[in-house]
Amino acid sequence: MADPAREKLSTILDSALTLFDGKRRQARVLVVRDYQAEAEVLCISSEVRQVFANILANAFDATPYNGTVTVRVRNSSHFSSSEAGVRVTIADTGCGMTLATQKQLFQPFYSTKGRNGTGLGLWISQEILARHGVTTRVRSRQGASRNCTVFVLCFPRDTGPRSLEAVQLEVQAELMRDIHRDGQLLHHDSAYQWSS
Repeated sequence: MADPAREKLSTILDSALTLFDGKRRQARVLVVRDYQAEAEVLCISSEVRQVFANILANAFDATPYNGTVTVRVRNSSHFSSSEAGVRVTIADTGCGMTLATQKQLFQPFYSTKGRNGTGLGLWISQEILARHGVTTRVRSRQGASRNCTVFVLCFPRDTGPRSLEAVQLEVQAELMRDIHRDGQLLHHDSAYQWSS
């Protein structure tokens, strides 16, 4: 794993956007960059670039000819706390997603692209975002008047990435709290099972 460094997310986002220059030109997709002066965040830039590239790939795939992809970067505070951070928004005027698709969005091997998708991009991205302490919100709309999908990523400014093991332990602890809270925990041969 590379060492974390202080980076501007707009710089990483621009780097990821260059990967789609050909596709953007061919489909005449307008890219709107809306960057305000932002603080640097402690991150592993190659991992964050991979996340941005995965989200942007889906945005460009979904956006029709002459559509728009908007990327926005702002200083912000965390969604549910006052922790300082930087918020990245990636929005497209694509076909939108059904509620069923939104519920499976971060599941491994789930794809709406048929043979053209592996269903691994957002699943891997979710792990990277969790390691970086990023809170993610996704909104999508399908309708006669306007379709769109919006990803909002809130990066903590000073926390920096955690090890994969630390994230896995946290997820396991949270799962165990949820199971104990619901009173559905059964112990069987050192493995946890849910009652039905």
